[in-house]
Amino acid sequence: MKDHLTILELSERWGVHVNTLQRWRTEGGGPKFVRLGLKRILYPVSEVEAYESKTLGSTAESSVADRISDLGKVAAIR
Repeated sequence: MKDHLTILELSERWGVHVNTLQRWRTEGGGPKFVRLGLKRILYPVSEVEAYESKTLGSTAESSVADRISDLGKVAAIR
């Protein structure tokens, strides 16, 4: 298993646009990330999984993409 996910990989995992992840980073939301240089962003898998557990809980009825999408709506309100 990989130690880090790229922004594209996380976008595909959660079913959200890369711009959404970028917006969350600038607003202080989403999982912790590592910046390499000016443009390269990596998300440690351990941080992604911790964020999923904290944010999504154990709701089996909703898909990850649906719950993450709902989080974006909440972050936009803040």
